[in-house]
Amino acid sequence: MQLGHLQELQDNLREVEEETQSNFSQFEGNIHLLDSIPGLGTTAAYSILVEIGQDMSTFPMAQHICA
Repeated sequence: MQLGHLQELQDNLREVEEETQSNFSQFEGNIHLLDSIPGLGTTAAYSILVEIGQDMSTFPMAQHICA
């Protein structure tokens, strides 16, 4: 029963990952750039993009976004 539940969770995770990749396909370049930062993975890249967006004009200098 536990192995069946584990398989179901893995299937659900795979489905969510595929849906996320599909929804973010238009931001693939931005995701790739964020993912290239050491210590950040794809999940963190998605989170950053969702949190701050892709329009950096709201941040006059890099220090503003870092703060």
